[in-house]
This record gives sequence, structure tokens and C-alpha cells, in this order.
Amino acid sequence: MKGLWEDLEGRLWIGTEEGVKQYNGSQFTALATPGGKVTCAGSYRDGVWFGVQGGEVRRYDGEQCTTFTTADGLASNWVQDFLEDRAGNLWIGTAGG
Repeated sequence: MKGLWEDLEGRLWIGTEEGVKQYNGSQFTALATPGGKVTCAGSYRDGVWFGVQGGEVRRYDGEQCTTFTTADGLASNWVQDFLEDRAGNLWIGTAGG
């Protein structure tokens, strides 16, 4: 699990057993999503993306979270990693490809 990362705007994010929290230098704020252990995460051009144990991907765009599953085209709901290429495309590595 990638438990700690900085986004493109310099904010600190923490993946925990209960979900994702943001630290602004003085306090923590929990992301308004159902809980779940974060398996991988990162900040990319279009938001903060994270995989949640038990099967889904979430993207936080600064205002709301969007959930993605195999119904949206993922090869598997078990997400293992993210990678943004030079062209800005986000690749999602799953247990299914």
C-alpha cells in the first residue's frame, strides 16, 4: 500500500485502514467516502486516485469521489497500481491485467 503521498498542489494525503485523509499542515480531514483499506494511491492531473481493498477504484476531483469497477471497464476490481504516462493517460494495473 502506498500510504503517504503529496499531490500536485503540495497537499499531503494519507492512505489508512479506514480510507483517505488529507493533511493541510495543521489538521487532518477525512475524504467523504465509505471506508476501506487503501491498497494504492497517487495524485494525477485529473485528481487523486486510489484503490480500495475489496474491489474498486475511486477518483477524488477536489469536490467529489467517483467510483469505478469492472462494470466501468476495469479488468479486475482488485487494483494494484496506477501510472500516468507522458501524454497524461492514466494506466490502472489490476489483478486481471
